[in-house]
Amino acid sequence: MEQAMTTTGGGSCDGDGGGGGIGCLLSGIACCVAGAAFYFAGRRSLRAAAKLRLARRFTRISDLSAALDSEGDLPLVTISGQVGSETPILSPQNGCQAVITEQNVTQHYKTKHVTTTRTTEITENEGVKYLVLKETKKKDGDEYLVVKRTTVKDGTEHRLTNTRNDKVHVAEQWVHGTKLVSSTKHEVPWYLEDATGRLYVVEARKATGFGLSRESSVYDENKPSCTRCQACGLEDSVKIVGLERTERVLQIGTTFTSVGRAYKDRSNGAILIKRPKEIGGFYVSRSTIDQIISDLRNSSRNEDNMAVIFAISGGVLLACHLLL
Repeated sequence: MEQAMTTTGGGSCDGDGGGGGIGCLLSGIACCVAGAAFYFAGRRSLRAAAKLRLARRFTRISDLSAALDSEGDLPLVTISGQVGSETPILSPQNGCQAVITEQNVTQHYKTKHVTTTRTTEITENEGVKYLVLKETKKKDGDEYLVVKRTTVKDGTEHRLTNTRNDKVHVAEQWVHGTKLVSSTKHEVPWYLEDATGRLYVVEARKATGFGLSRESSVYDENKPSCTRCQACGLEDSVKIVGLERTERVLQIGTTFTSVGRAYKDRSNGAILIKRPKEIGGFYVSRSTIDQIISDLRNSSRNEDNMAVIFAISGGVLLACHLLL
């Protein structure tokens, strides 16, 4: 008996250890894969920072124009300028001049959710057991056919009827929701300029760091009920809280730093900056070139730290798997 108990206990421990070992193995592999991903991301950020350090810097657009005339296309340059346009847009919500406006109208509403809970009570006498044999349709006042089991030694059973008592609890809850009603976008031709000239950025929206500079929201409360809900008969189930108008704009005078390949349009002589032939190195950002490089280095440092943490964790978990 003691030998059998010892054998059983050893088998159970091996089973637990096997399951824990597989868990350590899978977790260790996952951590190592995550560590490798962070490592390569850090290397990519570091290479991008090193590439930006090689970008040729210009402080004036006229200097860039002269370099393009004498040297031809430049593979990677960086220059700053302010947003300008010959046909600016007047922002309807902010009241400022802009080159890009985006307005979203969102409807806020509340929907009534009704939860119905039905409880059934059957009164039982103390010391008596009831067995339900048959139930009719679910309506208030339905009857059950019940067998009453007594404690008589000869096993005598009595049949009787019992009325079901149903209680219905209704709970109402208003749930907040939103729906995008409309979205409008307007953009006019724009450029970057300084006191010496202007240049155009090709597909600036696809550049890293590009974003609209100003955002504002206006909330209109207590708007009339939704006509669609009235038509469907759901007016009492839906309450319109109000409309929120959010506008984002790219304002005239915003300073951008552009990094990319510079060349001149042969037809009109305009200076253009676009994405380099190689992947990366295309920026339209409010940060300076030095800030962009510093951010990339910090990102690389953080990703390297995460890679080390995950690699150590993965190694510990794989060691635990070998020990188990």
